[in-house]
Amino acid sequence: MFFILSKLLDFFISPLVWSIILFSVALISKNQIKRRKYFIAGFVVLIFFTNPFIVNSIFNMWEIRAYSSNKINQAYDVGIVMGGASRYYNPETKRLVYGNGIDRVMQAVELYQQKKIKKILLTGGSGYVLLQQIKEADLLKKMLVNMHIPDSDVIEERQSRNTFENAKMSADILKSNLYGKRYLIITSAFHIRRTLACFNKQGISADVFPVDEHANGNSYTPDKLIVPDTGSLSNWEILFHEWTGMLIYKFAGYI
Repeated sequence: MFFILSKLLDFFISPLVWSIILFSVALISKNQIKRRKYFIAGFVVLIFFTNPFIVNSIFNMWEIRAYSSNKINQAYDVGIVMGGASRYYNPETKRLVYGNGIDRVMQAVELYQQKKIKKILLTGGSGYVLLQQIKEADLLKKMLVNMHIPDSDVIEERQSRNTFENAKMSADILKSNLYGKRYLIITSAFHIRRTLACFNKQGISADVFPVDEHANGNSYTPDKLIVPDTGSLSNWEILFHEWTGMLIYKFAGYI
């Protein structure tokens, strides 16, 4: 139930949805004054949340700063790759369609090849409401093996469906003491805070390697200051998803 509710919540925390609702109410309202107020509110919401400078500034404050792998002086026993590398599963081609989260996997591969991590733990089952038989970790492991990473160096956790379950089920594997004690969490920079809090709650101490950064240095050119950007809407949805997740996890005792 929690998993399904979280999917529904993602719909309602979208600034685009808010704007559409406000414009819709303005269109059906019979009161001229209210119609104007709702229209202006919808316009303001749209302008604010499509401004790239504002969302980039927030990302700069929220994301954990990424760093070079050259700063890792001692190899970690396990690199924990958080789920979320795929956008969806294509049943016709029988393969995952990757999203920005695939950077988590590719950076882990590079760390492995640089001998910065000894093993890769892929955590992630099905992120789909209906296609529960599709396990992201299974398909990603196949990809890594095809990239000539030994099967024995890829650990799977294939049942989790969200960050809390990622941490809990990965912790169960790591507490078996089969894979050493030094862990490195590899996930998107915006996702680090919630992920680390979940692992800490499970009694797992780990360092972090932020990837898939959305923030960049603020630019003061017109296209970054005032020109609306539809990509900014997606970035706000990412932030709202993380903030809402942190709040819900706190109330639920997950962190």
